Amino acid sequence: MKKLFYPLRLVAFVAFVILGSCTHYIYISRSGWQEKTVVPDGKPIEWKIPLRYYDESSKLQYTVTNDFHNMYFLIRVADQQAQVKMLKAGLQLWIDTTGQNEHHIGIMFPLSSAVRKAEEEEPVLVNADKRDSKSEKIKFRSGYKEMELIGFKSPIVGINPINSKYGITASINWDSLDVMTYEAIVPFRTFYKDSITPKDSLKLMGVSIVLNAIPLMKTEGEHEGRAGRLQGAGGGVPGSGSGMPQGGGHGGGRGGYARQGRAPTFGPSYLNETNVIKKTFQLSGLGLPPK
Repeated sequence: MKKLFYPLRLVAFVAFVILGSCTHYIYISRSGWQEKTVVPDGKPIEWKIPLRYYDESSKLQYTVTNDFHNMYFLIRVADQQAQVKMLKAGLQLWIDTTGQNEHHIGIMFPLSSAVRKAEEEEPVLVNADKRDSKSEKIKFRSGYKEMELIGFKSPIVGINPINSKYGITASINWDSLDVMTYEAIVPFRTFYKDSITPKDSLKLMGVSIVLNAIPLMKTEGEHEGRAGRLQGAGGGVPGSGSGMPQGGGHGGGRGGYARQGRAPTFGPSYLNETNVIKKTFQLSGLGLPPK
């Protein structure tokens, strides 16, 4: 009997280790039940403030709710740098009906490509301030009226107005304290089924929020260096051509920003990092409180 005891104990230990290593724990939150009708205007009148979640790395406050017909998303941005980053580089909102956090069904709004198109030659600042936030706000209100939809049921695809004919809507607005509010409404019928029932309160939805990075752009000195080289006279212009103010390009970078009255960029910062929030939600059914 003793001879069998030790081998059996060893097998049990190995099985425990294998099973333990295969276990993937997911922290699940229940989305809130949306009692009030949401008007997609970027004004958080229908929501409970402060919001349920805050992500320190992205500086975003957010919450997710649902009723029988729609999922609702609210993001609040008080930080000025975060506002500039969202308007310049764009935001991705993803839903995964498997309960994981893959990028299956997505809303791209604001559109980073649309933002950069008119600003290709503008330098990227590490220390964005209220002036930059105000400038981006003016640009946004004057023309950012489209979103890109990915992974929805056919024919819902591609570039659409932010108030699409399919019921998918997105909006951004600011309150009197200059806090930005992002609001999105996504009907279940556009990606899941016509409407949910109380039984769907067991359904898991993965939600990912991706705040894009603003790419580091070449300094003015480096642009001059590249132009000089193309003309056969670039030897006397400092510039590493790496897009980062290092080595020989450091002096050229300083000069470029000094002429614009701006501080130089000394490498990656919060603005130049991609921030990803991943959370798994269990849908709320009528009368089920959030957890």
